[in-house]
Amino acid sequence: MRLVTNLLSMLGFPGRYEPFYFKDMIIDPYDLIIIPGYGGMLLITNQETSTIDTAFFCPDKDYINALKGDFRFLHKGTKPLFTTYSVEDRVGGSYVKDLTSFEMKEGALFLVRKRGLSTLTVPEGVYKSMLQRAIENDSTGRILERSSIIYENFKRRRGAFFNQVRRWRFRNICSKNAVRKMVEEGIFAEDTWMFVYNDIREDLQERREHLQSTIQLLERFPNCKIALVDEEEDLLTDNLWEVKGDHAVLMQTWYRDLSTGGELELDLKLTEPTVVTAFHEYFLSLWGQISPCNRDKRLVIDWLKSQLARIPHH
Repeated sequence: MRLVTNLLSMLGFPGRYEPFYFKDMIIDPYDLIIIPGYGGMLLITNQETSTIDTAFFCPDKDYINALKGDFRFLHKGTKPLFTTYSVEDRVGGSYVKDLTSFEMKEGALFLVRKRGLSTLTVPEGVYKSMLQRAIENDSTGRILERSSIIYENFKRRRGAFFNQVRRWRFRNICSKNAVRKMVEEGIFAEDTWMFVYNDIREDLQERREHLQSTIQLLERFPNCKIALVDEEEDLLTDNLWEVKGDHAVLMQTWYRDLSTGGELELDLKLTEPTVVTAFHEYFLSLWGQISPCNRDKRLVIDWLKSQLARIPHH
């Protein structure tokens, strides 16, 4: 659990935090810490207890250079822990293609999305209508250019859900405030770049259809569950992440642009098995911490029906 929380806390520093992991390589039981211009530290691990019990620090330049050489040697046997995606990958690019590819693989799907319900809950007709409006509002032409890919990936993801939900667990954690925002303003997820940045909102009928579809999925499939978190529970960060079986973790995070003060998106993929397993276990831990009344399926359905009743019919 600590592995996941530490990773999530560091994701707001792109370009500064770049973890790597050893792949098929046996390493000596020691750690290195090097601060250029200041000093280097060699930390020795007790092989019997796997804990660090000895450390050597030296500010000598030759000592630092020797440790740098050792670091470069060790680095050759590593791989980046994260695969990062460019801005262009967000709309019908490789991020969405990878997301679709992983969701089509067999396995449970766990999603943490504070800012909204899973896209899989959106009815196909509603998604198609919103996509058309996004095309019309997009001055860059990128959405139009990739619209067929975007829509096809959405249908494939929905198809994978219906194909697998009788065999695997599908769980989604989001905030009640996100659902209220959909009901009141038509914003079903504030992290959906294609819709948010083109100010595309669900109209009243689409909001009703979306909530009705979500309720029907919960009622139809025992393996489909949603937990709706109160703000007071303070369990969720703005990081969106999804773990699919033992295959991968796909993630969207946001960080502050120091030059403009604006919010920038960073999309990531993790496939290292130990980390994927850690996220899987972390999700189950989060689920267990949620108030029972906010994850009991019957109570969640009742709450969603109460929100559905709030949507005007004209």
